[in-house]
Order: sequence, then C-alpha cells, then structure tokens
Amino acid sequence: MSENVIIRISNLKKKYRLGQIGTTTLSEAIENRINKLKNRSIVTEGKKDFWALNGISLDINKGDTVGIIGGNGAGKSTLLKILSGITAPTEGQIEYTGTISSMLEVGTGFNAEMTGRENIYLNGTILGMTRKEIDSKIDEIIEFSECEQFIDTPVKRYSSGMYVKLAFSVAAHLDSEILIMDEVLAVGDMNFQQKCLKKMRSLASEDGRTVLYVSHNMATIRQLCNKCIVLNRGRLEYYGDVDEAIKLYMDMGYSNSCRYKLSDEGRWIIPRIAKAIEFEFVDKEVSCYQSGEKMLFSLIWEALENVDEGCIRFDIKYITGEVVGVTQGDISCAKKGDVIKDIFCFDTDRFAPGRYMFTMSLRKKDIPIPLDAYDDLKTIFYFEIMPNDYNRGWNHSDFGNLFLEEIEHKDTIHIK
Repeated sequence: MSENVIIRISNLKKKYRLGQIGTTTLSEAIENRINKLKNRSIVTEGKKDFWALNGISLDINKGDTVGIIGGNGAGKSTLLKILSGITAPTEGQIEYTGTISSMLEVGTGFNAEMTGRENIYLNGTILGMTRKEIDSKIDEIIEFSECEQFIDTPVKRYSSGMYVKLAFSVAAHLDSEILIMDEVLAVGDMNFQQKCLKKMRSLASEDGRTVLYVSHNMATIRQLCNKCIVLNRGRLEYYGDVDEAIKLYMDMGYSNSCRYKLSDEGRWIIPRIAKAIEFEFVDKEVSCYQSGEKMLFSLIWEALENVDEGCIRFDIKYITGEVVGVTQGDISCAKKGDVIKDIFCFDTDRFAPGRYMFTMSLRKKDIPIPLDAYDDLKTIFYFEIMPNDYNRGWNHSDFGNLFLEEIEHKDTIHIK
C-alpha cells in the first residue's frame, strides 16, 4: 500500500447461507473444509446463498472521515464487522495500518460483570496500550462519558444510554489509528450526539485519525465526512464526494416496502421484555399515502416478560435525515409468552409531500428519553406522502417538513 492509504479493501465478499444458523455437524464441517481446499463446490440442499457483500474494492486514506450509506440490507454493518475483525470475509482481503477501535452495537467490547473503570482498562489493553498510557487518559474518558457517578458500578447495571456514552468515550480517547462507528449514537441524547460529532471531527482534523461512520442521517454525513461510500445490495455503487454520494442515494429510491420481517433484524439492544416480529403497512402494495390519508399499520410482537404499560414509538425523519418528530401509541397488555398483533392508525395530514423514514421501538409508556427500550430496531422504515393540488410546489428547504395551522384572522382595527 502507498504511504497515504491506511485501509485497502480488495474484492471483498461475504456470503451467508439462509436457513442455516450454526447447524453444521462436525462431519459436515470437515467435509466442507476438504471440499474448499480441493476447490470443490459445497453442495447443500434447501439452502440459499445470500451475498451480504459482493466484490467491494476501495482504498481509504489516512485522516479521511468516510460516511457509509445505503438502505436496509445494503451491507453497511457487515462491512464494518469484517473491518473490526468480528466476522471473516468469504473471499477477498482487507489490509490496514495501525489499530482499529470500533463501536458497532451497544455494549460491544464490554464485560458486563466488570465496572466501567475496569472495562476502560480492558479495552486499552486489547489495543496494546500499557497501564501507564491508559492512566494518562482515564480521567478524560470518564469526564467525557458523563458517567462519573457510576464508573465503579458493573456495566450490566447501566442503561443503554450510559453504555453508549462510555463506549464512545473509550473508543474515541484510547490510542487507535482507525475509529469505526455504526450509528449507535442514535441511542444517546441529542446533546451527547452533538458532542460526539464534534469529537469525531477533531479526531480526524487535529489528530489525523481515520473515521468510518455509518448513518441514515444525511445532514450528519454532510456535517462530518469528507468522503462517502454508497452500498446497494452488497455492491459498491459509489465512493467519493459526499454531495454526489447523497444525491445518488436519494435517487436510488429505496423501495417503500409494506412488510418487514423483524425477528432476525439488527437491534441496538438485546430485547428482554418484548420483541417485534413483523411490521406491515395494511392494505398497501407500496407505503405511499395521499396527504391526509390515514396510515393503517400492524405489529406482531412477542412478550418476553409481562407487559402492562407498553407503547410503540416512531422517531420520524425526512429522507435527508432532518428530524421531523416523535409519536407513540399504546400496545396491548400481555403475559410472558404471548404473541400479539396490534393494529394502529396514524394520521398523515400534518406531513408535507415527500419521502420520510422512521425507526421503531417498543418501550414503557411515558418514558420520554429512549434509554431503556423493550426493543429498539436498527431497521429503517420508509413511507411517502404524495403531492396534491394544494401542496404540489412545496419546498422543504424553505418551508420545513410539516404543515402548520394557518393564522386565523379575527378582526381589523384601523389606527389611522
């Protein structure tokens, strides 16, 4: 690699076999290994191959902050997991210089039985730092994390928000040349998110570290990154200028799917009280609505414990990532083991025309900050509000994403 290149990805491929999750016997594993060594194809009946990544090749330079964007199933998280050494590629290779620290899921890299302080030393040791080097940074790490009060408490007692704060602070402050971030900051509060973005900018511009950042928020990608990768169904669509990448992503027009199987989808947390199984926009072939049309949708979910006061929550954004708002509604009460199908209705008459996306979580009712959700999905759901004669010329950059009530005229007083 040239001196300026810190990561080189060459023909990277990752294959999963659908319908097979750790079911290979020892004899099958040995036979598959022999066939692979002899360049024979491995024959499996009733199994379908899924290529999460299919021939990715690119170079990333030192000091670059690279955004990674794409729809659900594009391969973003798989790419980061291979870069972080969590999973191995099926084909191809990755070369990099230096060490990598990553933050892919809440609590990744933490030992739940150890305290926050002990986990800081654990992570530093894994990165090859001496105790003296960690000692020189630990006060800064704890202060940035805002977890001083709980730093000597086992992290298994932390909320998901506290996990995020400490995990980011550890990853950002310990010595590594490459920092990899999946959009875990979505779990933290808004002020901490902004603090993290500012820190990541300084890591690249002042410390010369290389940052790879996955996000569905285009405004954040513009704010943070100097280059951008666009993935689509495991293939590299584009790598280069941020604005061009975002334009391509927007033009790709990700399908307004109506049904989402959720059991095996990525999550920000491990569900312990309730788990979403399937979401559907009811009576629709595509999730497009006329302005003012009622959005009917259903959710199938399982109660992992008794649920008395639960709710479903949508965090809604415009397609470019600007926050639109939050809405929630009650879910049914359920006993442990129950599987429930709840049907909901949502009014769209406040939405301006355009494409929107939202994330969904299940949580205890009336908890305003999403730190202790029952279930919190990474899946991005899409819907579109169609223009009509009244709103056809709507300009989001000037007018925003929601209609506001018209000013009502009550009376006129002539002063002069």
